[in-house]
Amino acid sequence: MGYLTDAFNQTVSQQRHLIKDIYEQQLRMTKTELKFLQAQINPHFLYNTLDSIYWTAKNYEAEEISTSG
Repeated sequence: MGYLTDAFNQTVSQQRHLIKDIYEQQLRMTKTELKFLQAQINPHFLYNTLDSIYWTAKNYEAEEISTSG
């Protein structure tokens, strides 16, 4: 009976360890995916902001702001 109890406890311990490993792996993957998405969004946000400034300057005929190059 003691052998069965030890084997059961060892199996439970291994399952907990595997569940923890899978959870941590999924958490790392989710964080990586979020960083990847943020890296894609940031340049678009910057471009859209600069484009908005450009067109606002054009509308107000502020050539010194809207002139590129």
